Amino acid sequence: MIEPLDSARWWDRMLPVFVRAFVGAGASRETAETAALLVPAEFYRLDAWAVISGAEQALHLTRSAGV
Repeated sequence: MIEPLDSARWWDRMLPVFVRAFVGAGASRETAETAALLVPAEFYRLDAWAVISGAEQALHLTRSAGV
């Protein structure tokens, strides 16, 4: 059975994924590692999120389709 991860362990496992993404986008390794450490805090900032046009309709359609 696969044990669920707590959020801290999940973010720890995602760190190398973010580092690779930043390096792939042209950041230096040092900058990528620093930026990757900031992702969890930035992700949870409520002011950073917005509902894009059409999102509510898409969510209603998927819900009514049983997805």
